[in-house]
This record gives sequence, C-alpha cells and structure tokens, in this order.
Amino acid sequence: SSTEKLISSLGKFLDIKMYIRYHALTSLINNTDAFNNNFFLYRRSVNSPFICIPWDFDQSFRRDTDIGLYGENAIINRMFQNDSTRNMYVSEIKELVNSIYTVQNLDSIIDKNKEIIRDAYNIDPYLGAGRFNFESEIQELKNFIANRRQYFIDNIDSLNPN
Repeated sequence: SSTEKLISSLGKFLDIKMYIRYHALTSLINNTDAFNNNFFLYRRSVNSPFICIPWDFDQSFRRDTDIGLYGENAIINRMFQNDSTRNMYVSEIKELVNSIYTVQNLDSIIDKNKEIIRDAYNIDPYLGAGRFNFESEIQELKNFIANRRQYFIDNIDSLNPN
C-alpha cells in the first residue's frame, strides 16, 4: 500500500486503532518480547480486520533493556511512515500516560496485589529464597514506572515532526 492510503488499505486487514493501542501500551511497559512474538492476530469474522490478542508478559517492565519510545516491527515502522497513524500513536501514548499509566494508578494496583504474590515470590528459586529482596523489587518497579512515564512525557513529541 502507498503511504498515503495506508489507513484505508491496511485498515481492511488490521484494526489500526486497536493495534496502535496495543503497541503503545506494550511500549510503555517496555515488554521487549511483544512486538514480533507473544501476540495472536485474530478475526472476529471473515470480513472483519484482525485484532491483537497479547499473551506472555514475562519480559515486561525490563530494567536492563530499553526499547525507547516504541518497539520496532514491520507494522509500526510502516505506520510511522504515515502522518495520521504516527499521530494516532503519539495521541494514544499521551492518553495512556494521563489516564492509565499514572504513578497513582499503578502504585495502587501494585500495593493492592503485592501480598497476593509475596509467598509465591519467596519460594520461587529464581526470584525469592534470598536471591532478591521482595520489597526492594516492588520499589524498583514503582521507580521504573515513574521514570518510564516521565520519559514518554518528555520525549513523545519527538516522534511527531509537525
């Protein structure tokens, strides 16, 4: 498809708005394994566009690898060649950091759920059992979220040259 007709042509096959939301949120959580793997494309009917069904979030909130403002794959690289779809991505990121990916919202979710996983964490031979400190890891996650959010707030407009 030509860059100018990307929405009308690709939109027949892929729910562009939904894909952009998936890609933006996955980029925010720095899920390094999600852009070429760990999602299914699914059609609700023969004539409907594909939607993404994500799975396997074990590489989320990675502190040792940074994907930047977006994880690269052929779909998003092509979308960024079109002003409208690139602007949709920038708008989606802004919406997410102002409504869902906020420190207050995510810290609250973490605090409400940390006791549910504490015992399992402590007996996991790769995480607990003295290898990592649970409370320190919780604080590191909260710090990562705050810093990642601020990084997007400070830099997302650089994707939009207009």
